[in-house]
Amino acid sequence: MFNSVREVIEQSAQKFGKKKFLYCDEKEISFEEINLISSKVASLFHELGVTKGDKVALYLPNCIEFIYCWFGLAKLGAVLVPINNFFKSTETSYVLDNSDSKIVVTENNALEMVLGIREECPSIEYVISIQQCNHTSVISFYDFLEKQTPYLSSVEIKRDDDAAILYTSGTTGHPKGCVEPQSYYLVNPCLWAEALELTSEDRVLTPLPLFHMNPQILSVMGALILGASVIVLDRFHPKSWWEDVIKYNATQFHYLGVMPAILYSMQPSLKDREHNVRVTLGAGISNEYHQLYEERFSLQAVEVFGMTEVGLTMVTPIHGERKVGTGCMGKTLPGFHASVVDENNQELPNGTVGELVIKEDPRPEGSAMMKGYYKNPEATQKAWEGGWFHTGDMVKKDEDGFFYFVDRKKDIIRRSGENISSMEVEDCVKAHPKVMEAAAVPVPDSIREQEVRVCIVLKDGESAATVPEQEIIDWCSERLAYFKIPRYVEYINEFPKTASQKIQKSILKENLPEQCFDNVIKAQVSLKEIISSAAKK
Repeated sequence: MFNSVREVIEQSAQKFGKKKFLYCDEKEISFEEINLISSKVASLFHELGVTKGDKVALYLPNCIEFIYCWFGLAKLGAVLVPINNFFKSTETSYVLDNSDSKIVVTENNALEMVLGIREECPSIEYVISIQQCNHTSVISFYDFLEKQTPYLSSVEIKRDDDAAILYTSGTTGHPKGCVEPQSYYLVNPCLWAEALELTSEDRVLTPLPLFHMNPQILSVMGALILGASVIVLDRFHPKSWWEDVIKYNATQFHYLGVMPAILYSMQPSLKDREHNVRVTLGAGISNEYHQLYEERFSLQAVEVFGMTEVGLTMVTPIHGERKVGTGCMGKTLPGFHASVVDENNQELPNGTVGELVIKEDPRPEGSAMMKGYYKNPEATQKAWEGGWFHTGDMVKKDEDGFFYFVDRKKDIIRRSGENISSMEVEDCVKAHPKVMEAAAVPVPDSIREQEVRVCIVLKDGESAATVPEQEIIDWCSERLAYFKIPRYVEYINEFPKTASQKIQKSILKENLPEQCFDNVIKAQVSLKEIISSAAKK
């Protein structure tokens, strides 16, 4: 078993040599080359004073320099701090300050923001741009890299040493920094590879942002450990998706959120099956589309459960009963335990909805979970109440040990004493043939506590003229219990989303519409005025 990311890089270079490891930015990099390049990058950081345990932030899109820097830092035992490159100044400033980062690596179009933040963050000593830059206070990455010789670090790196601080999306309050040990990057890829029966012959394609745990611990580290190849796209491109899959001869790809539904909604093509993908892995595929998606594209869509805090903990099986289209997240992987509990942390019987909590057995190879939240012992203690990590996800478990996602705890809508899963409402609405995406959120109500508001993005070419809001109400009335039927229907052009394609419901809740359909009075109303008037009473 490996002890560090550095050890994996070096041993994989020896074992797999000139075999292609990484495809990114139209470049092809072998295992030997990534080892050499990362040693030169380690020399660059070492010359700037970076040593074991120091934090270095990457504010970058998906690009090859992200992986160069990540692996260069790994050679030194330094701590990677990847920042969501969709964060604005306030969010980025918080992460840089909270993480105690010494250096920020970014690109030219973010320099103005980063340099402005630098004045507020005393820990930042250097700013590096991956592009040619004439700014006197900015180091040009490649100019500096040309002067370096490979740095061979002799510092001891242990499995429990810090490897990264990965910040959560911060849907409530500031983002929290998850301190990930070296073992997080070693155990999770092996669990994933074993569950999906991956080999060195596989070619894994990911469009997911590299600051996210999924492409880090699964796509990149999985390929590195196995001797497989990884293809990193800049982002998800629906129209050219299958062209890229075929071009790179991918055998597996990763998805999140609405990606499968978008692919399924596109015009059928011969390319739909002209590929060698046998399995795709992700979370959040619509129950309505799951089986249709698999049949149309001739592949398996394997749903999993994972979090930045706990790594990859559940996978649906690729053999036997797969529970397709049921919302099943699978069973726990070896070494993990999961339970469903009530608000008093009491275990609930099978079939009862409660909060998912997770814990891990001690492993000789180290933990697959985070060590805690950086500089936030209160949040760490709260999350690990009773010795179990509280996920905030509402789930249920069947008699065979399979877990099913119901909703985020904070997204449950309570109407007239009934708990309503926003996801159930969303799945119903998304099953309408003219709907692309949907999000159900609560609206405060003085009589019923909360009402259901559903926000909808229609498919191209559709509008309120072709899909009257009453049609959505009627559709739901035929499929949902009366108390789950939305009161308010709102059509919007696009959803606010995180970089990992999750709809930002907190923004939807805050941005009350000037106009939406009210099913009670059967007319357009201003929710903003209704809520404002109620607040004044």
